[in-house]
Amino acid sequence: MAILTATASVAGCVAAAIGAGYVAGEEIAEDHGEFDPLDEVADGETD
Repeated sequence: MAILTATASVAGCVAAAIGAGYVAGEEIAEDHGEFDPLDEVADGETD
C-alpha cells in the first residue's frame, strides 16, 4: 500500500511540474511583459 501511495504522490508532482512548465512557456512566448497565467481564462481567448 505504501508503494501505491508513493507512486501516486510522485505522479502528482510530475504532473504539477509539467503544468508549471507549460504555463511558464506560454507566458514567455506571449512576450508582452506581464505575468498573467490566467489571462486566456479571464478573457475567454483560445489559440
